[in-house]
Amino acid sequence: MPKRNFIWVLAILAATAVTLWVMRNQTPLSGVGGITEFEPVTEAYRQIRDGYYRRVNNQELRRGAVKGMMEAIRKLDKLDTYSQYIPPDEAEGIQDHVVEGKDSGLGLRLEIVDGQVKVVGSLRKSPAHKAGLTAGDRLLAVDGVPVDANSLEKAERPLKGEVGTTAKLTLLRGGSVEPEAIWLTRAKFDIDTVQGLYQDRAEHWVYWGDPGRQAAYVRVREFGPNAAQHIKAAYGSIGRPKGLILDLRDNPGGLEQEAFETADLFLSEGVIMTKIDRTGKPVAYVARADGTYPPDVAVVILINGKTASAAEIVAGAMRLHHRAILVGSRTLGKGCIQSMIPLKDDLGHICLTTAEFLVGEDQDITRRPGSANWGVDPHVALDIPPAFQDDLRKLRARAEVICPPLPSTIPATTRAGDPPDVVGQKIMKLDVQLALAAQLLQQPEEMKKILEDAKRAAEKARTTQGAAPGHD
Repeated sequence: MPKRNFIWVLAILAATAVTLWVMRNQTPLSGVGGITEFEPVTEAYRQIRDGYYRRVNNQELRRGAVKGMMEAIRKLDKLDTYSQYIPPDEAEGIQDHVVEGKDSGLGLRLEIVDGQVKVVGSLRKSPAHKAGLTAGDRLLAVDGVPVDANSLEKAERPLKGEVGTTAKLTLLRGGSVEPEAIWLTRAKFDIDTVQGLYQDRAEHWVYWGDPGRQAAYVRVREFGPNAAQHIKAAYGSIGRPKGLILDLRDNPGGLEQEAFETADLFLSEGVIMTKIDRTGKPVAYVARADGTYPPDVAVVILINGKTASAAEIVAGAMRLHHRAILVGSRTLGKGCIQSMIPLKDDLGHICLTTAEFLVGEDQDITRRPGSANWGVDPHVALDIPPAFQDDLRKLRARAEVICPPLPSTIPATTRAGDPPDVVGQKIMKLDVQLALAAQLLQQPEEMKKILEDAKRAAEKARTTQGAAPGHD
């Protein structure tokens, strides 16, 4: 599967809760409306099996049948672009990533600079991290085959492979002119779905979002296992800042329970979300007073058009209950929940839409054809200038990786990349949304005015137009 498709599948599955159903005792087909309904399908199978001019692979036919049913569901429901069949060779990696918060492979991050494939750094606890690969190392070949320096996707492709397999990397390290061979074994390792601004040389996340160290900054890449507790630990690790910047930009979603728990950290009452399955019976998730941060902990949330699903639960609930100011652009508008269901006999999994959710009691955020109201709107609309976007993407990639100190024997002039704190400073300079969030946290009266204006606008919309809160 191409890398872009794999990432899309991850985003689809991370978008909301991923429920594992172990289907050991499946309901007989006769219990789902009568086996006669599928007799034509069975007959088609018999005709193919007995009449096709070559011998057929029964397993591939069964997988094709399941894939076809999932495609039919999407055609029947134009709003559901997420239900799909997941082959066995892809399901394990997706389950590891979304449900268990793990990645697999070498954990090496690359960049093409002046026609050369350079190492940006490595992910914490990954094989590349343990081997000490660092920024500036130049990757020449993988398993004896020169890497393609014309495309980052092609350069990264030979690094992938099954867990337990070994790759031989040929590199030029530091100021050396002699290639060095390193053997790394692909493995599973934990990923940091809750992050700070950058990682220091001691491999600790730095959770400050402004030069004056007054505003805490926590970035949630996706709502993986224990995300709410990681957010709480990150905020608590730096003392008593003036407030919190919660970055949900580009967050595809994740586990709905973690989204609820995160919103519940800041809300002491009110409905956070309402879940509705095929029965049509709504189930409300209500905020609890216990464990709630005091209301004087000011919160600014960063959102954009890729903030989706579980992340929209958090942003939407905090906006609905006037607990945070949202900065950025309107969110994606994905209000449905998928379950990843394993099938018997190594048939793979199906990713099936099993429910919808509303923000609060009645705010439908799903983007529907012809609708002007969808997603969650910011209080303050602000875009990243196009000229900054590519540089910011590269800086954030560098901020995510570990860059251990280079040996003192390597001259300083050959050391590649900025020190971590400089990377953080550059991010603060280019990220105008982050800068505005930090500025707002220094202006409590301005924050109060924005929230009061939004509250009045929402009340007016409800009484005069019946509009959904969150689109004022």
